[in-house]
Amino acid sequence: MIDIGLKYPNCSYGSGFLRWLTTGHKVYESNGNGAAMRVSAIPVVFKDEETIKEECKTVTNVSHNHEESLMGAEIACMAIDLALKNKSKEFIKYYIENHYIKPFTDSIDRA
Repeated sequence: MIDIGLKYPNCSYGSGFLRWLTTGHKVYESNGNGAAMRVSAIPVVFKDEETIKEECKTVTNVSHNHEESLMGAEIACMAIDLALKNKSKEFIKYYIENHYIKPFTDSIDRA
């Protein structure tokens, strides 16, 4: 990713991503939208839920290893996967709320 990114330095990267790209750091704790932006092809290529989640984490961890980035990217992947499987918007909303939002807010409530 660094090699490709450095070939195209003027692509409106976020300041944190650009700093990561040009300093040679392996990872940074970004929780920006770049995590969800780059994973959209994963559910097109992979069909089973576990593989989609594994590949999503692999791709996201390169530059966005913050817990919220990882979760946001996975949510994007699962929403796309469900849409590709012709699930309704209502079902996708239900799935996301019950697999990600509710457990996340429950853990905040217990903190």
